[in-house]
Amino acid sequence: MRSLALDRLAGDFIELGYPVRLLRYCVVPDSGGPGRYRGGCGIVREYEILAEEAVLAVRIDSVKNPPWGIDGGMGDGVGRPTVNPGTGRERVLAPLSDGNRLVRGDILRMETVGGSLPGYVFTKILGQPSFVIPYANADEANHAPNENLKVACFIDGIKAGAALLAELGMLKR
Repeated sequence: MRSLALDRLAGDFIELGYPVRLLRYCVVPDSGGPGRYRGGCGIVREYEILAEEAVLAVRIDSVKNPPWGIDGGMGDGVGRPTVNPGTGRERVLAPLSDGNRLVRGDILRMETVGGSLPGYVFTKILGQPSFVIPYANADEANHAPNENLKVACFIDGIKAGAALLAELGMLKR
């Protein structure tokens, strides 16, 4: 199995492209960090492996270095990939790992961290809806000592955000 940002794809698209069945998709309660201004909650997706055998590469960030809180909010929890959670065959996978073997019937649980963006400024203080457009490069090492962002990705993100705002501004109220 290989995909970038499976947590952002609709379950039916994932099932069309991979030999898996989406069993569970929900919010991780209280994963946004405690405090005056909480971050957004993380999500859980659980997949049943339908292929005889599958090999999984895991690329999730913010596991060893979870997002920190600001302005009265505390740090978020951490995410983790687990195979066969809650069973005698449970195993937690490394957040950056290759060659993870899965077999038919295994359950893969992907749990992501909550968000640490200051969306509360828009939603709580200004009373406006908020959205986020991610524009980081795949190897950014988010919240890690070697965190990086390619200038081209940053500029493309600004352009995408500006185009979306321009389109939203054209909508009739």
